[in-house]
Amino acid sequence: MVAEVAFRNSDTQPLHFTSPRPNCDGLSAAVSKESFAPSKTRTAHSGSHSPSADAKDGRKNPSPSPPTPPANQPVTFLLVGDIPESVAIRPNALFWNKGAVPEKKSCTIKADDPDGANVTEATCVGPRFIPRLEPTAHVGTYRLRFRVTDRSTPAQVTIRITTQLGAHPLVSVVTVGIK
Repeated sequence: MVAEVAFRNSDTQPLHFTSPRPNCDGLSAAVSKESFAPSKTRTAHSGSHSPSADAKDGRKNPSPSPPTPPANQPVTFLLVGDIPESVAIRPNALFWNKGAVPEKKSCTIKADDPDGANVTEATCVGPRFIPRLEPTAHVGTYRLRFRVTDRSTPAQVTIRITTQLGAHPLVSVVTVGIK
């Protein structure tokens, strides 16, 4: 995913970019060229270079809104934006009460781009929680149901959900447990 932000050099001097750097793992930053003449509007790019666990969704501060710098002094400016979730999981944590009557619980997994995403599996390392991934009637939306085999003692595990986004796998997690 790439976000483009237009900005205008409102100074009377050229604006020179030397090293656009994001402050978040999994993001990259670039500008369409290194020098911008006064009164010109240009575009800065920021985005995830690969969908991975490092490229978290939500509000990001990747970095380029130029203040007027003192003469010949470097300036850092900040670009703030929202990166939508590639895969949304609601709720992202499920808990059962210890010793309680079995209660069916599930979560919904929804791909932002249903044509380009395919949820391929849900895995758990512990035998007490058995996930079952089911497609729904809506393209790109899945239901993750759980069977809990033992509610006698507290436990907590992470369920790994693998989604194929084009050629890139994305791993998301759901926490399940017994309180």
